[in-house]
Amino acid sequence: MILFVVLLSVFTLVLIAEDVCWFEINYGALSIVALNGLCLNILLGVSVIDMLGGAFTWVFASVLVRWAYGPNALGQGDIWLMATIGLLAGAGGSFAVLATYALLTAVTYFNYKRARSRPNGKRVICLFPAALPGGLTVLIMFCCRIIGFDITLGLPQGVMTGFDLTLRSGVVLFGAPIAIISTIAGVAWIIYDRRSLQSERST
Repeated sequence: MILFVVLLSVFTLVLIAEDVCWFEINYGALSIVALNGLCLNILLGVSVIDMLGGAFTWVFASVLVRWAYGPNALGQGDIWLMATIGLLAGAGGSFAVLATYALLTAVTYFNYKRARSRPNGKRVICLFPAALPGGLTVLIMFCCRIIGFDITLGLPQGVMTGFDLTLRSGVVLFGAPIAIISTIAGVAWIIYDRRSLQSERST
């Protein structure tokens, strides 16, 4: 479990840092956060059905926002970020996590909006990127789960099934090599994305 916690924390910070520098959601970092968060949830007893329900709910809400307010309201990277938060929160934990995310977003929104403007065509580095409230929400959520705080607030959640227990056994047995291999692939993806962004900005 310690390996998953370390990788989740490190790559959540990488996700935020990449957004600070480039105003882009880095899919490599996001994929590592999603995988390690998924494995942590399984070890902590969150059912797959509950996680899938959370992911579907957050994606559906994101698509509705994009449809209602236009493509500038949420980018494709933001929708994937919402899907990851929903997956890791689960349907049962979505209310508490949404409240946390909304509060953090309100705090960072105006600073981020101001930083997105690029006077004289120059990129402005911002310490309040779109990934910051999402990343902090994920870290707060797992801190609560690890210390035993019930983020479902008593709301219904998916029941652990035989499939969940089998999956948990698989994570216990093969989690470390899966985490290491996926991290190597994710780092390669991060480097590729950064080089692609640098080449796009230089042309």
